Amino acid sequence: MSDHKVPRKDLDWSTTKVYGELLVRAGDTQERVQDKAEDAIELMLRQSKVERTGLIQAKLLELPLGGPKESPKVTLTRAELVLFMVKDLKGAGEPTKKLMDFGLSALAHPNASVRKLSERILLALYAIDPEGVRKRLPEEAYANKKKSDNSALKKLVEEFDKRDRRA
Repeated sequence: MSDHKVPRKDLDWSTTKVYGELLVRAGDTQERVQDKAEDAIELMLRQSKVERTGLIQAKLLELPLGGPKESPKVTLTRAELVLFMVKDLKGAGEPTKKLMDFGLSALAHPNASVRKLSERILLALYAIDPEGVRKRLPEEAYANKKKSDNSALKKLVEEFDKRDRRA
């Protein structure tokens, strides 16, 4: 590489611009283009200089998830990238609260694939910070089964309990 340092302003601008383009490409109809875009964002997340800016992490964790301007494929890609952040990058320096907010929002998403990824995100996050995850679960997760409407949340709590018994 070069011995010259990239100014922070230029790094921020280019990271935001490239990430935005790649996210648009992640919603492309051709699977090959989608995969390449997702791989490129993963590479960006692995770069220490880009990671320190925190821009990509903040954009990935933006809520509400799957707003009116976001295609279902882009929402799914964001969830896959957050799972990558949690599993491979151990949260990429993001606080458990932000990751939990994203995971719980994805758990309530209408797309079944996003909900499944959400369960994987929350389980991976639980492996890293069990106390933080349990602390941030909504009260309804521990409610009586007859009263609780959210079966996915209930199932997650049961899985957390199983993992705690194994440890």
